[in-house]
Amino acid sequence: MYKGIITVLLLLLATLEYRYWLGSDSVFKTRSLAKELAVQQDEVALLQERNDLILHKIRLLKQNPRAIEEQARYELGMVRQGEKYYQVLEKID
Repeated sequence: MYKGIITVLLLLLATLEYRYWLGSDSVFKTRSLAKELAVQQDEVALLQERNDLILHKIRLLKQNPRAIEEQARYELGMVRQGEKYYQVLEKID
């Protein structure tokens, strides 16, 4: 009688151990998912910083007309009428 109970308990223990170590929600799978989550959270933080910077630039462009002029000069090389544009190039060895 005790042999049957012990056998059933050992089978139950083996099943639970299998699920704990090798099942779909095992310790190894949980650790792997935690690492993936950390990587994705880092990526989200970087993208959030980039978005915040873009939103800041948008607010500046909406509020300050000189910011629009500065952006046009920097990105498009635009100059006002009557201005002379000089471009200094560094010598590459």
